[in-house]
Amino acid sequence: MRQVVTIMLLAALAVAPPGHPQPQEPAKAADTVTTGVSMVLVNVTVLTSYGFPVAGLKADNFKVFDNGQQMAIAAFQEAAQRLNIVMIIDSSGSTYKQMSLIKQGAIDFLRRLQDTRPQDRLAIVHFNDDVSLLADFETGWREKAALVQDRLDAMGGTALYDAIFLSTRDVIQRTPGRRIVVLYTDGIDNKSLKDFSDAFTTALASDATFFVLTVDNMKQALADADKDVYQLSRRQYYEHAQGEAASRTGRVEPQWTQSMHQQYPAPAVLETSYRLAHQRLARLAETSGGKFFKVGSYEELPGIYRAIAAELPYTYTLGYQPDFATFKPGEFHTIEVRVDDPALRPRYRRGYYYTAPPAAEPTKP
Repeated sequence: MRQVVTIMLLAALAVAPPGHPQPQEPAKAADTVTTGVSMVLVNVTVLTSYGFPVAGLKADNFKVFDNGQQMAIAAFQEAAQRLNIVMIIDSSGSTYKQMSLIKQGAIDFLRRLQDTRPQDRLAIVHFNDDVSLLADFETGWREKAALVQDRLDAMGGTALYDAIFLSTRDVIQRTPGRRIVVLYTDGIDNKSLKDFSDAFTTALASDATFFVLTVDNMKQALADADKDVYQLSRRQYYEHAQGEAASRTGRVEPQWTQSMHQQYPAPAVLETSYRLAHQRLARLAETSGGKFFKVGSYEELPGIYRAIAAELPYTYTLGYQPDFATFKPGEFHTIEVRVDDPALRPRYRRGYYYTAPPAAEPTKP
């Protein structure tokens, strides 16, 4: 019931009809995105050799290739044009000691956008046991900051994958234009109804670029491992154990089996779960053409938020229209973007799996 209510809440933000339903293809997740629409959109950030973003580029400065074949750029949005941004903020119980710094970072991000990019649209979602809408796209900038300060409280578990799934499918994916997601979390998922493959596939199908911030919260987690906020479900134990076994010995270690019958995870299990969570988040950010930030302390959060806000004005969007009539459903297509200055480095998503649109229903007489 919780999931249905949350989906209805987030769906109220929709300003355009949803796209075609996307298939679940977790086995095809590496560096891919699924598309079933008439144009392939690619967000691109261009960097110098020193890592500084480049402004002022035009469509003529870019070339885009689909499966090695050069495509005509049919749509181009300069960096200064409007972005649709969703902030996702972890408000689970594990953040209770540092919530003031989390709020400060989020508010600094909002104020910087208000000052430098007032044309952008931004919604805020937060999650603990549930996923909740804090501010929609139409809420004013000052009101958004006030809501973060007054309404964001740390409690409960971490429904991280539900937050990614619902925010991208029911908010950002239904919003026309360029899409950015800025996600902060400090912990492992332990409350979601969706798993990572669901969240990952849906996130990539949204064409959004993900900037992911996470704090290395291992020491606090180990010290507080007997608190309810760190409990794992049986499904999560199996999922994490399988991931660990596949990456190391090919078998489930004894501590995993023992922890499944205990109320709280053993330290070795908790450490593995954090490592797996960070690997997954890094994969999501990098596959979507964004960035993954793993910081050592909460004091660094405001600076990272400012760095993301400073980079957003340099995000270009290219659109091209391949001959979809020749495509096969499920077929993988690589994307390559080049700029005319070899000293510059473009950052972008690397490919997609084609999904055919659903057949039109016959017209009733």
